[in-house]
Order: sequence, then C-alpha cells, then structure tokens
Amino acid sequence: MRVDTHMRFVVLLLLVLAWPVCGGEERSKKDLLAALSDPNYQVRRKAVLAVEGRKEPELLDRVLEIAEFDPHSNIRGYAADVLGTVRGDKRVFPLLAKMADKEDYGPQTHAFVALGKLGDPRAKRILLDGLGRQRGMRGYAAKGLGLLGDPEGFQPVARLLLEHADDPYVADMAPEALVRMLKPDALVFLRKHFVALPSHARVSVAWVLGRHPDEKTRVMMEDLLKSEDRAVRLPAIHVLSELKNKKSTPALLAHFARQPEERAPVVEALGKARDARAVAPLVAALRGENELLVKMRLIEALGRLGDKTAIEVLLPLIDDTTLLPQPQVSAIWGFPWNARVHGAAVWAILTIHNGKEPFPLSDLSNFRDGKPPARIAKDVAAIREWAGDR
Repeated sequence: MRVDTHMRFVVLLLLVLAWPVCGGEERSKKDLLAALSDPNYQVRRKAVLAVEGRKEPELLDRVLEIAEFDPHSNIRGYAADVLGTVRGDKRVFPLLAKMADKEDYGPQTHAFVALGKLGDPRAKRILLDGLGRQRGMRGYAAKGLGLLGDPEGFQPVARLLLEHADDPYVADMAPEALVRMLKPDALVFLRKHFVALPSHARVSVAWVLGRHPDEKTRVMMEDLLKSEDRAVRLPAIHVLSELKNKKSTPALLAHFARQPEERAPVVEALGKARDARAVAPLVAALRGENELLVKMRLIEALGRLGDKTAIEVLLPLIDDTTLLPQPQVSAIWGFPWNARVHGAAVWAILTIHNGKEPFPLSDLSNFRDGKPPARIAKDVAAIREWAGDR
C-alpha cells in the first residue's frame, strides 16, 4: 500500500549489495587489510562493511583513514556507518563531527546517522544544527537525533516535520525519530497532525503508528475509515493492518462493504488480524471475485485465517494459472504481484490443512513471468489426490 515501493526496493538492493561476500566465514585481518586498499570500488566497499564488529586496532585505523581520505564519497559514507558502531576510541567522534560539517552531501548524511548511533552527547548540538541544512539532508539529522534519543530534540524535530513535510526525507525519517525520543508524546503528536499532513507524509506516519500499538490510535483509525478523502482512508487501513487487532474486525468488514474499491487492503488487514469472524464474509467474497488483485488478497487472507471451511472455495483455484503482473517497472514488486493464482491457492490450502505455512509467500513472486516454484506442480497433484479422498 505504501507509495514509495521504489525506495523500499532500492534499500533492499543496497542491503543485498552490502552483505559481505566471505563464504560464510569471518575474513582474516590480513585479507581485510589488503581489500581495504584495493583499487576496486566493490572490493573496498565490501571490506569496509565487513570491519563492523571487528576488534583489531589495525582495521579501525584503516577505516578511520578511509573515512577521511578515500577518493570515493560513497566509501567514505560506508566508513562513517561503521565508525558509528565503534565505542571507546577518542578519534571517532571528532572525525564524524568533521564529516557532518565539511563533507559532501552523501557522507554528511551518513555522518549524521552515525553520530546518532554513536551515542555521544556532544552530537546533540551538531544534529540540532543539522536540522537547518538543505532539503534532503535535514531528514538525516532528524534520524540521528532519534537514534541519539535525547528528549531535547523532540520539539525541534516536531517543528521540522510540520514546516518541511514537503521534504520526503523529513517525512520519512522524522516520525520514527520522534517516537525514539519521546514515544507517548510522539504518538499524541502524530495522531493530532495525521490528517493535516500532506498525503506522502501521512503514509510515512501510518507506518510508524502501525509499528507502535496504541488503543487511541486504533480507535482513531477506525473513525478515519469514514473519511471522504481516500488519501486519508488508505493510510488508516494500513495502520489497522499493521496493528493486527481483532477489535477492528467489525469496522474493517463494514468498510469492506461500504468501499468496494478499497477491498484489497482491507482484506489484507483482515487476514493479518486472524479473526474467525472474517472467514464467512471473505469466503463469500472469493466465490464472486473477478478482480485479480483482490482475489489474491482473499486467498492470502483465508490462508492466514486458517479455517478449514475455506478449503472448498480454494480447491478450484489450484487449476487457475492466471498471472498478476505488476503494473509498472520502477522496481521489482513482491507478493501478490508477479505471482499466479494456483500458487497462492496451494499456499493457502496447505497452510490451512497443515496448520503452518509450507513456504514463504514471497517465493511465489517471480519477475516478470511469475514462474511458480518447482514444488507447486507436485503440491497441486498431492492436493488433488488428498481432495479426492475426502
């Protein structure tokens, strides 16, 4: 439901690229020192990241040098990330402070976050000053303040969010930073301004509110389901989906009937809550559902609900090989996109029948052709045999 699918994909890709390639074993100090001086960017980058958590002084010495002098700004930024995890070395804070003041944009943002992780109280003034930097950078200063956890940063970050919610980095990072500094106050603040914030910021706030269960939040989101503004209703559905609270089942079922164009996210929320009251309405909906996205969400939800009465409506779908392709190619989307109906039906039936998921739903998504995992054909045959003996 979140609009920044591309951003999430980029983050995932960066995490994959950042994973040290070392055959599952810790690399030797000699190997790392050699790699840290390698002229190849990727070799050097992976080596920098692999130093995190290591205790050898020679490795720290080299990363400190890289953070200040490496010719590639990205590598200097990765080095700052690693330095943010180092405790007890007097050289680390001054260098990160210098990077936050003098470096290029990329390493500066890494330095802001690293200063927050480092936890040195001297970072507070640097990060507060960072809130006044240019668009795209001040959000990282807010994130750093959140990681630092000093309550004195709460009001400045709150003002930043209200005044610069148009900055996507502020909208994305400030809400969680507020929760890290003063959680009760942050939840009150985010609820208060939820509707007034621009739609992209509202989506970011929804993710934060959904991660921090609170009864007042739940009640408010139920009430917002009745809003005339779809850009308010959809984030509210997301919050309820993340809260996974059975108390919201009646409100979600009512919205399912009231706003049929939003039934896909509502069905997802009902499945996550695992409330048996949703089984009969969702089974009835699946019998007549023609929209493919909604059908996939219904299959998923019934699998999660785990009620055996749903198997009857799911069985015919093991012959339906229709693909749900993603509508655009700005990033690679996960389930239910790039998956086929029969694979989802197999997952749901086996989940209900065995009481546990047979495999992760994400295994069903395969860009671009949606080719199902090899096991699906055997599962279909086994389900047919099992169903024939019922």
